[in-house]
Amino acid sequence: MKIEKTKAFTIIELMVSIFITITVIASFYKLYEASLKTERTASIRVSVNLLGEQILDTIADSMRLIGLNGEVGDLQTTDPAFGILRGTPAGGTGKSHVSFTYISPYGSPITKLQEAADGTFPVCTFKIFNSAAFHKNITKLYIHNQQGVYVTKKIGAPSPSGNNIIVTSENFFNPTEDGDKWNWMNADEDKNCAKRFPAGTLVSGEDFFYSLTYTYPNTLTLTYKVLDASGNPTGAENPVIDFEYDSDKDSETFQIPFFVLEFLKESIDGDAESRTWVTTFSTDDRNDIIAVRFGFVVLSRKDRVTVKDSSVTTDMPKNKYCVFNDNTNNCYELTNPNYTASVFHRVVYLANFRLLKDQVKK
Repeated sequence: MKIEKTKAFTIIELMVSIFITITVIASFYKLYEASLKTERTASIRVSVNLLGEQILDTIADSMRLIGLNGEVGDLQTTDPAFGILRGTPAGGTGKSHVSFTYISPYGSPITKLQEAADGTFPVCTFKIFNSAAFHKNITKLYIHNQQGVYVTKKIGAPSPSGNNIIVTSENFFNPTEDGDKWNWMNADEDKNCAKRFPAGTLVSGEDFFYSLTYTYPNTLTLTYKVLDASGNPTGAENPVIDFEYDSDKDSETFQIPFFVLEFLKESIDGDAESRTWVTTFSTDDRNDIIAVRFGFVVLSRKDRVTVKDSSVTTDMPKNKYCVFNDNTNNCYELTNPNYTASVFHRVVYLANFRLLKDQVKK
């Protein structure tokens, strides 16, 4: 019987192949682990940015319309319980409590008439551009034209028409029936609704009483109340922002450890003009406020790396987060570089408030 030779791997070849296989697997594992760390860091940063932008836009939207529907007389009062800017504001420099109350239209339902109004005043039918601008909580409309601001006393149920909303006013506030507070219209004008309210006429929602508060270092809230006929806040307090840091779950939640709120005060003495950012102002100075700026730091306390890798970050330098570049002495210092922080800031010029101020001076 003839025995044939069988070819096979030698022990050395087998060991070499095993070594190469292990090396390749280890390389892929390192790449996979690095990808996981990158994805974890990116996910945390995206979450921080989304939260920060949402809070930023919500506050800015409510402030941007301050004074839009307000009476000119609101600027002339020194009564802290009345007017567009209410109470005694308490701005913040980062780690202090903040309190600011003001009158502004609900959210930002600013839109315009798609076409000229139809009907005979005061029963006018309005085709309002962009149905998304019409909020279900709006019970009356402020309609702005060259003669002033018209306020509907009662409106019928809105009906959609494509991308628009059709609303009919049953009547309007007027000085004869409702007192001087509503003296924004001339009842003797032409009764033709189309002449009073042409296409493109600005429409906004009713005024609300807003309250912005920040309690260091855990809570940020923005709430609103409706206003009665005398301009006083009444009814339930509705939350717009209700942010609270949960210290019991600090590894899973976000925190706002730094919040700045300042007001731009304008002073004019002859030809000399000066502007200063202040954290509070008196009732006598409210007419001189032309802008508001605010900024904050959103901190994610979720570790960007695992526990076994956290020791690598302990020697990293501490990072400073300055909300505004003109004040680098007042910044938030991130003590744990394993956390993720981002800065958000916005300057809101009160153009409507400035317009009313200029009207008062005439």
